[in-house]
Amino acid sequence: MASSTHSTLVGIANSRNTEHHRRFVEYADQSPAMMTKDPALPCCPTMAARDSVESQVLTTMRMTILELRVRARCDQSISHEERVELVNEALKIKPDSPELLVHRAHCHHLAGDPEATELDICTAIALASDIALSFYGTPAVEGRFFRAIARGTMGYIQGALSDLRICLMVLKGNRAAVQDVQRELSFWESLLGGPHDAGRNSPVAEACHAREALGVFLAQEARAEAAEVFRLRLTETYAKLWPSKKPCTVTAASTEAPISLRGEQAALSVKKTDVSDSPRSATAGPGSSATSSPPESPRSADQPSESSSCEPATAS
Repeated sequence: MASSTHSTLVGIANSRNTEHHRRFVEYADQSPAMMTKDPALPCCPTMAARDSVESQVLTTMRMTILELRVRARCDQSISHEERVELVNEALKIKPDSPELLVHRAHCHHLAGDPEATELDICTAIALASDIALSFYGTPAVEGRFFRAIARGTMGYIQGALSDLRICLMVLKGNRAAVQDVQRELSFWESLLGGPHDAGRNSPVAEACHAREALGVFLAQEARAEAAEVFRLRLTETYAKLWPSKKPCTVTAASTEAPISLRGEQAALSVKKTDVSDSPRSATAGPGSSATSSPPESPRSADQPSESSSCEPATAS
């Protein structure tokens, strides 16, 4: 598609940041889902202490993300590119957050970068792909709404209509949200088959499908990176709390020694006794060596929404 046509569509999309768009932009106020743990048993002080440290780490992560997002959303003196950088910093803390990816995608949309918008949305949808459990205010819905705008802006009108129709199927119980999507659907339907429509089998459409496939791969990388980020932060916190001791390194794998090594460890730990005192030597079986268990894997849980009285950023 000619660059002039692309520029025209970008201008149209940016000029249409109307009130029904802002209904979806309010989604950026929601905090990313963070990890929580079940409380430790009262009779287990070790587990209680470990849970306390993990809660401290999660609280610090959550507050830092909140500070970055509030500035990206409310500071009217910075450019859209600077907003993207602020959300990038938040994503370094929680790389697998679909909420943060949708927020960054909206910043890309305001900056007039539909390709980056679509890629972030595709990654967010891959991280929160269960459309059957989605509703207004989740990445699978808000993501598809903004991806429809991005695809329409690039000229892939059919792809935009497909995303908007999926939103309509999910939003049956929310009249205001349904009206917003229907209004957007009517706009892009008016461009179908016109000079701005690149076509279903065009290079633009192929590029969109390629970004969708890339988003699945990036989602897998994000999950692995998020686990490593949390492990490092937890290890650093242990080191600060107990500097005189060796830092407790948290790993995803079991910390038990292999069976072949356990036998050697048991043999080395045998207590030597006098033959006259006891006819038999005290031996330790392979199960006698105490091994430490790794912390339970955190599970995802939704956190309360962030609240802010400021207005969301609009396209300049």
